[in-house]
Amino acid sequence: MCPIEYYMMLRNYKDPKQLRLKLVLYADERGKKAAARRFATTVSTVRKWHGRWKIKGLAGLEEMSRRPHNCPNAVSQEVRKHVIAIRKGKKTLSISSHYSASSCLFR
Repeated sequence: MCPIEYYMMLRNYKDPKQLRLKLVLYADERGKKAAARRFATTVSTVRKWHGRWKIKGLAGLEEMSRRPHNCPNAVSQEVRKHVIAIRKGKKTLSISSHYSASSCLFR
């Protein structure tokens, strides 16, 4: 079996939880290494889903968000408001505001 097979099977399932449920039930019966071989995935993947299933049951087999919980480099609201106020106060610079088209052409 090819290691990509689990992920290919996952794409073809309408409900990926069903495949993960089969994976964890197989791991419960025969062990995590055997399940990894059978489903052509890694032992760490089997461990991850088996652990979530033990703790949360069927709800643990849902895909979790990968979005970060916080952003350490985020700008504070106070600074953001200050920058917006500065930007609104300044006019945009363009060539036409400093020079007329005729003065640029005949220099």
